[in-house]
Order: sequence, then structure tokens, then C-alpha cells
Amino acid sequence: MFWEELKGKTYIPPEPENKKRKKQEPLNLEVFGILDSPYALTPADDQGLNEITADPVQNDIHAPQPETTQPETLEATETTEIEEVKAPKRLMPTANDVYHFHPIAFINHMKLVFGEQTGECHCNRDLTTEEFKNIFIQVRKSEKLGKGILNHSNCAIPSNDKTFERLTEEFNKTTRKYGINQCIQKIHFISQIYWESARFTTGLEFADGTGYNPGQHRDAAKMGHTVAGDGPKYKGRGFMQLTWRKSQIEYLKYAAKKEGTLKGKTDTELELRSNNYEKYISDNLFYAMDSAGWFWSNYKKAGSKYSELKGKPLNDIALHGDTYINYISTLVNGGGSGKSERKKYYGILKNIFKYDFVCVNNENKQELESSDFAPWVKYIYQEFAEYKGLNEVESPLKERIIEYHKPGRKSGDHSISWCASFVY
Repeated sequence: MFWEELKGKTYIPPEPENKKRKKQEPLNLEVFGILDSPYALTPADDQGLNEITADPVQNDIHAPQPETTQPETLEATETTEIEEVKAPKRLMPTANDVYHFHPIAFINHMKLVFGEQTGECHCNRDLTTEEFKNIFIQVRKSEKLGKGILNHSNCAIPSNDKTFERLTEEFNKTTRKYGINQCIQKIHFISQIYWESARFTTGLEFADGTGYNPGQHRDAAKMGHTVAGDGPKYKGRGFMQLTWRKSQIEYLKYAAKKEGTLKGKTDTELELRSNNYEKYISDNLFYAMDSAGWFWSNYKKAGSKYSELKGKPLNDIALHGDTYINYISTLVNGGGSGKSERKKYYGILKNIFKYDFVCVNNENKQELESSDFAPWVKYIYQEFAEYKGLNEVESPLKERIIEYHKPGRKSGDHSISWCASFVY
């Protein structure tokens, strides 16, 4: 077979033959009845005669020509050789399959997959610190809670990691690593870890964990709790509250093969209870967030309840939008705790992300580019979706109002009704 014969061989294109150009003779105008003409030029006098082009003006020796510097005289050689170019060696693929694609179509498809990395849509790009902070503040505002971050008394994450900058950094690393790329995937993911981490106040379960001890829980033995004290030791940890010895050891073995402090630890070391490596999941910001991504995209899979979802990870189920929102909560928590709250956060996050208006991957995106609307109506819808429920003197809405009013008013003046700010 042709491809079998070529497979693995080096392809060397045939080298082009050296082309030779004959020396041009002086132009003889006598055949045109022109004698002793000043235009009877030789190639030595006019470099242009050696390089005839398809331009009729350039080819007309009687046409006015722009002033140029005096060209160099051609050497009296019979031939002029073109510089030889060697073709690079290319190795033929070793696979049996050959694929053909249009390069422009391929680039456009990659744009759909990976996005342009810019714009209001949050697909396929990192969140900025300000964007993450705005998400945090607005969800907190919906419950009339303060702005404290990772501030619960049981949270052992170092104080220098208890910042929006660090939390955003680890969130972005996790979404990139685990393919949590589209807006709707991020919306679902945040709504779950926000609740599981007690609204980003801790990485450790509040309960003492004795309820997970052998003989105290029906799943204890199945999930690796065979020694008294395993319950408190392997209670919920990380921003997805990874629970049970079996689950935590499986994650630690995975993490030890990647990056971080645990890299290089052996399975035996990780399984030894006295080493207490499970604490990294709750007490280290990187592992607290990374374990959530691992659970979301790698570990937890759908059962047989919905045939179309069977075996799929949570990250894939999230692409169905609202359809399986309660099922996602059940897979995360098991007992369904906080379903109504998670659903509420999900709705708030969709508004903050302006999902219905700007997400490039939302098939039901609402198009407001219509001649029936004034140009600024689109922004009213978007701003309303993002800031509804907030009082105009509250942050971050207050700052947004000031921004709109700056051109015509004093900085800081937000006393006038701000709806008119859109007409500008």
C-alpha cells in the first residue's frame, strides 16, 4: 500500500533545476525605422530591460519614468544563476490515518473552541481579580452578608492567601487545568463551590466528622473508614468538600503526580494515616481549589438516572444549562443539602455573567441589536441583569453610577436618578 511504503520515511522534495537567463542583446530599433535614436539602450545602460514586467507602463520605454539612482552595470557574463534554495527535510507521519482540512475553517473552529480571549463573554478566558471580587460581593449582597473571605475560625489557609488576588489566581489555574471553559460551566462550578465552602469562608467541614466513623455511617466501610477516628480525619475538605478516605487518597495520588508541594510523594506515603496529608486539601489554597476542579471534571460521574448523561462528569452536565441544575447539586452533595441556595446562586451568577446577552456559546442568547430599539436599550438590559437587587448607594453599583455620570457631573455625585445615564 502506498501509505505503508512511505510511513516513517523522510520526504525530500526534488531540488529545482538551476534556471539560466541568457544575456540580452542591445535593443535594435532599426527594424522600426528608427536610426541613431537616444532610446537605443543596451541592458548595461538600463537595468529595467533585464526584468520585463507585465505592467504596460513600465514596459513602455517611451513613457515618462520616475527619477531613480543610477543602477549598477551588469557584469559581462553569459549567464546569471538564481540562488539555489534547499527544501527542508520533512518526516512522513507514522500513523495510518490521513486528515485533510481547510486552514481557514480550522482556525475559525479553534476560535469557537478556545475563544478570542477578550470581550465581555467569560468563555475561554481568565477572570480578572475585579470580576471575581464583583461576583463574590454581589452574591454576598443577595444574602445581606459581609465581605470577609476565608475568615471562619476553622479555616487554616495561610493569611497571605486570604485575598481576592490569590483566590482569583487559583480559580483561573483550576478552570484552565480542568477545562471549565464556558460561561455556563463556570456559573455552575462557582455556585457549587460557593455553597460547599460556606460562601468562601473555609476549606474544612464544620461538623466534627464522628458521623463518618465506622459503624456510624452506612457507607463508612465502603469508603475506606475502617479505623476509629477516620470520620473526623477524612471529613469534608477543600472547596468541594471532598469527603471520605477513599476519595481523598485517590485525589492525593493524582495530585502527587502533578504539581505542588505533594509532587513526588509515593502511594505508600500518602496512604499512611500518620502523615496527615489530607490536611493539604483543606489547609492549602492551591489544593483546596484544585481538588474541587478534579472532583468536578475527573472524579464525579453521572449514574444511570438519565441515559443521556450516564458516565459524564459534572463539567459536561453543566453544558446543559438549567436542565439538570438540581441533579448537579445531588451529585455534589449526595443528600441534596442547600439545593435552593445553589439554584439561587446559579441565577444570580447568570445575571452577573450577562449570560443571556453576551455569551458566545449560549444558543439562546437574546439579541438586542434591532432597529426597534434605541442603541442604548441593550445596555439597560445588561446593566439591569448584572446589578438588579442592589441599591444605588451600594458597591459596586455606586461606582458604576459614578462612572456613567463623570462626563457631565462632579466625580462622586450619584444623587440623581441614574437611569438617565444610559442615554449618552
